[in-house]
Amino acid sequence: MRGWMKKLKKLSVVVFQAPWGNNLEKNGKHPLKNGEKVLYLGEIPNCPGHCAVAKKDGAVIWLVHPEEFREAREDEL
Repeated sequence: MRGWMKKLKKLSVVVFQAPWGNNLEKNGKHPLKNGEKVLYLGEIPNCPGHCAVAKKDGAVIWLVHPEEFREAREDEL
């Protein structure tokens, strides 16, 4: 984790906020939609700067960047 990033708590609900917004054509297909809520599973120990998250349907998405997420607010849960 980079020093300036706020650390996400394991097993917390987070919201995907891609820096490129909804313009996925620029970066190819992405398994998450902007604003989608997922369960943060934590950083991948042998792949610094990447994490794994679980979607509502149980699919696990890995090798995504933690800085693309923020903790969900109470009113979003």
